[in-house]
Amino acid sequence: AGSMWGRAQCMATGIIPIRQSLCACAPTTVLLPLTPLLAVVAVSAQQSHMTSSFNVHPMLRCRYTTPARVPTSMRVDKLLTHLGYCSRDSTMNFVRKHNVTVGDSGEHLKSRKQHVKVADLRIGGKPVPYDLSPLHIVLHKPNGYVCTHEKGEHKTVFDLLPREMANRLPALGICGRLDKWVTGLVILTQDGQLQNQIITPKRQGSKKLDKEYIITARNPFRGDEASIFASGRLTLKGEPVACLPATFEVLDQAERRARIVLVEGKYHQVRRMMAAVGNGVPSTIKRVRIGPVSLGDLKEGEWRMVTDEELSAIHAWGKSRAEIERSRRQEAARSRERELQRRQKRAANLERMMGKKQDSSGPEEETGEEAEAEAETKSARQVKREDRRPREGEEEEAREGEREREREREGEGEREREREREGEGERERER
Repeated sequence: AGSMWGRAQCMATGIIPIRQSLCACAPTTVLLPLTPLLAVVAVSAQQSHMTSSFNVHPMLRCRYTTPARVPTSMRVDKLLTHLGYCSRDSTMNFVRKHNVTVGDSGEHLKSRKQHVKVADLRIGGKPVPYDLSPLHIVLHKPNGYVCTHEKGEHKTVFDLLPREMANRLPALGICGRLDKWVTGLVILTQDGQLQNQIITPKRQGSKKLDKEYIITARNPFRGDEASIFASGRLTLKGEPVACLPATFEVLDQAERRARIVLVEGKYHQVRRMMAAVGNGVPSTIKRVRIGPVSLGDLKEGEWRMVTDEELSAIHAWGKSRAEIERSRRQEAARSRERELQRRQKRAANLERMMGKKQDSSGPEEETGEEAEAEAETKSARQVKREDRRPREGEEEEAREGEREREREREGEGEREREREREGEGERERER
């Protein structure tokens, strides 16, 4: 029942088509008797959605994925929804209320299905400050704010952002949550891959981003905290596995301030580690850095965009030079593959157009279309030949590595035979 209600909300809010929802819920033999029930549920979900002003459930909002390529043109209702200004149903009300126009000439929108470009959209005579590219935000979380999408009795970190930015689709994800009473750096992003890379990197041999905290201890330091943290043998209560080696540095002995750097994120880890060494729960905890991204001079409650240099440093964190070069070659190969598919599709469209014109206009008008189609085919072949080059380079690199391993094995065998000969000579001399 919960799954059917969730899919009905998706159908009502336009996240997935009704036909796709019905086909994904159950087989055809089960759908026929359930069709009236699903229709009633969909209508109820539609009415529930219309009574609320753009209150999409966070679990449904998080199912959006970041597009591989940012579109430049889109229907105005979908565009305003993704930018977080309004829902699709209230698009025209928002357009009339906020004087939404197209271009510098002030052309009024005629329908919510009209396609517009983000750069041409004007809201109250001003251009849209952000396009559909994924947002990456650095936020200084104050005390008393909760890192969640759920609306409750507590204030959330999204209350510190502009309303349209907090309502954007895909929904902003939190890269490393902080407790309600912990302050400091929080990264918000619409890129799911970046979020996974910061929280739980899946790449083989990858290095996790370290997190730096400034704490105020409850009791004076004993002096052995740094060695205990760095030993890698500190076990928390209820944890079967010891914590990874961490950094502990005393900043001010009189004020009981210290710096802690962690490379993992267990539940309440800073508090539990300080309690495990006998100091008790810290009075204050503040996160000041995540990998290459630092809080800097950002004041509490303020936010800024992640810079391109910081994004590049996050993607390159823990990678060797060979891995970075391999990733660059793979990305270039994927770009060439997309270009090849685009040109092949265009060539196929030109061939269909050429066939239609041949039937309607005769053979005299074929030459130009044939030449253009032939040029597109040649261009596609050229892109395909270029696509083989990085793969040939990777194959050559693999063959070179295999030859190197073969030489190492031969050298090891020769050294083993030499040791056997020496042992035989020693035994002969003994006899």
